[in-house]
Amino acid sequence: MLDLQRFFDGLFLEKAITHLRLVDFARDNVRNMSIVANNPGGIYDDLITATTAAADNLAILSTTKTTDKGSRKGGTSAKDLARTNLEVYVANRYGWARALFGGKNDPRFIATFPSTLRVLIYNSSDDQFEQNILALIAKAHTYATDLPGFEAALISLNNIFTSADTTHGSQTSAVRNDIVTVETAAEALSDQLTDNVLEIAHNNRHSTTAKYTYFNETLLYPQHRLERKKGEPAKNSETDIPIEYFAGKIAKFHNTGAVSLTIGMKLRGVKVGSSFTVEHGHTIRERFDDFFTNGDNLYILNENDTPGIYQLDIIS
Repeated sequence: MLDLQRFFDGLFLEKAITHLRLVDFARDNVRNMSIVANNPGGIYDDLITATTAAADNLAILSTTKTTDKGSRKGGTSAKDLARTNLEVYVANRYGWARALFGGKNDPRFIATFPSTLRVLIYNSSDDQFEQNILALIAKAHTYATDLPGFEAALISLNNIFTSADTTHGSQTSAVRNDIVTVETAAEALSDQLTDNVLEIAHNNRHSTTAKYTYFNETLLYPQHRLERKKGEPAKNSETDIPIEYFAGKIAKFHNTGAVSLTIGMKLRGVKVGSSFTVEHGHTIRERFDDFFTNGDNLYILNENDTPGIYQLDIIS
């Protein structure tokens, strides 16, 4: 049953429709509306302007989100590397400090390293790790004479880590903001395209070709969906194959038999447009709009006194 609510919500907000495909679809719609014959008296000029702006906006914001995601990924790597460098330094100085303090039971050593390295640096969250390092820096300052250079090195490495952590936090926030902004832009483009569909349908009531003249729905969904049809048309026969027409669909016709076969398109039982004769052992690959601008069946014609064999792959 037709759900009229879709026209109120917008026709193009589906999970299967990515933002990139929506932009491509919109720009193709703009190109089609911009053809003089398709825009009599400039009736679609306002739609062209509004759709171009909405599509460009979504494209720019999507690129920004991708860039920010890349920055965040790089920021994550930088933060992880800074923490690793700090962990390695502390681990390498653990035994060094124990020796300088005179053993693991020395009160100064216990005060400096109150927990094992596993607890102190390896298994803690970033926030707890930072608190542990700050406590270690404080002890390194207290025992600066006993642990020469330890405090300065810790401060330097920790500054690098905290800087990377702050940058990463900002990058994460930027990506979150981008997601909201991009979704808003996608909704705006969906609304605009819904307006376009309604306006074009209003101006082309009962038309069987306007949908394909102004819109290419195959741009909205993933490519390379395959329907495979095989047949052995009898001698002097004609076989109809029902189809769902989209201009960009591909008909890949393999003639695997011993006689030539002809493939063409029908609309409401009438042969329309171009047909293609394929010799035995040959293959053709044609778009649906190479046959005609609309259709509801492909037909296979065998005009020979010998049965034929074919395989038809419909790729969308």
